[in-house]
Amino acid sequence: MSFHRSSSFHPAEQWHNQPLHALPTPSVVIDRAVFTSNSARMLEAAHKLDIEFRVHIKTHKTSEGTRIQLDPFGKGDGAGKSEDGQKHRLRATRLIISTVEEGWMLVKSGVLRDCGVKSVLYSLPPAPNTLQRLDLLRAAMAEEQCALLLMVDLPAQIAAMDRLPMEDGPAWHVFIKVDAGYHRAGVPVHTRQFEDTVRAVLGSSNSYLYGFYVHAGNSYGATSRIEASAYLDNEIKAVNEASSLARDLIGNDERLRLSYASPAFVLSVGATPTANAARVDSEHGERRVTVGNRADELELHAGNYSLYDLQQFATSMIEQDQIGLFVLSTVCSVYPGRNSDIGEALCDAGGLAMSKDKGPIPGHGLVRSDAKQQGLAGWSLGRIAQEHGVLTYDDASSTEAGRPAPRLPEYGEKLRILPQHACMTLANHPWFYIVDSGLEDGKGWEEWSVRDVWTPAKFW
Repeated sequence: MSFHRSSSFHPAEQWHNQPLHALPTPSVVIDRAVFTSNSARMLEAAHKLDIEFRVHIKTHKTSEGTRIQLDPFGKGDGAGKSEDGQKHRLRATRLIISTVEEGWMLVKSGVLRDCGVKSVLYSLPPAPNTLQRLDLLRAAMAEEQCALLLMVDLPAQIAAMDRLPMEDGPAWHVFIKVDAGYHRAGVPVHTRQFEDTVRAVLGSSNSYLYGFYVHAGNSYGATSRIEASAYLDNEIKAVNEASSLARDLIGNDERLRLSYASPAFVLSVGATPTANAARVDSEHGERRVTVGNRADELELHAGNYSLYDLQQFATSMIEQDQIGLFVLSTVCSVYPGRNSDIGEALCDAGGLAMSKDKGPIPGHGLVRSDAKQQGLAGWSLGRIAQEHGVLTYDDASSTEAGRPAPRLPEYGEKLRILPQHACMTLANHPWFYIVDSGLEDGKGWEEWSVRDVWTPAKFW
């Protein structure tokens, strides 16, 4: 059977209500129950901290996943129950996208309208040709009463925005991206480029300074809450300093004082590890997230938190059961005694199914074991090629008390492989098979039913 998009194969028609063991492999599977629980838990934390949460959808890029992230209980009103039983709102109305296609997906699927989304941030500093596409998307979002925000870190980006026809539309609202040490995008606060960028936005007739945004992507290397909290503190310090500098520039310019009479900026901080640090703070009754100026508003953002992966598991702030996806793979061959006493095995999940990302946990993926697949704990995707993966066993793990004796995976056996990086793994697949462990009444995972198929927004 062909799996090409132009063929007659259609996953929703072929596999709906089928058990997981019947799926072709490699396939990526998302557990909707875990996805929903993780989403609700993060919104619960934002509620306790009394701050807004901005949802990044780039991990899954689907309308179905976005709806759950925005409103985990699917009631429309976001009503949920806190730990003390009190009813409150668990809902978000702010989004982040990484591609223009993700934005069009939100418009065409009705997510913006149905979920009452107020603003969507395009998370890349825009190239000149992308600005023209974003301008069309902005008009479509405006019809849904939703604002499209931009991210900038260079005066030339503002000049390119000023060259767009203004017509009767409002000025672009922009975040200035702050570099707090990650060095991927953004600009450090105490630099000439930062000051020039602030002046360019403040002096532009086609843009308005909405706030300052920082992403501590380097926090993915954290291995404890203490380390992640240090990155969070650094994020908050950076955006507070950015706001203070902008206020100084406004205060020293009479013309700017007229345009920004009462400046109030949105200070957006977060990456999944730092958002998790804030979440754990909230669960302990602590509040680390504060603003330097009372007029400013602090918001938290993250995206990977709904699914998680081995990189997030390595931070020690989540449990393995909170990882909400896996790659279903089949053992193609076994090699007893090869490279170790126990040997190795070959499976059909290679780089194009998993990505080649790594993390603090060795290997490209970890085989998930359970009571029905005893002896598989300690097996990982040790080496990968384009279409194949070599399963290897970590001898050190055999010292854990109570662990069943390790065994070779069996030819034809189906395995659940947890990925190092959920975002890159999902990007490799044309669709995602959806299960719901909360509806399976104790069935073994191989018998779980495919309840839906989500198709992500592809390309840019």
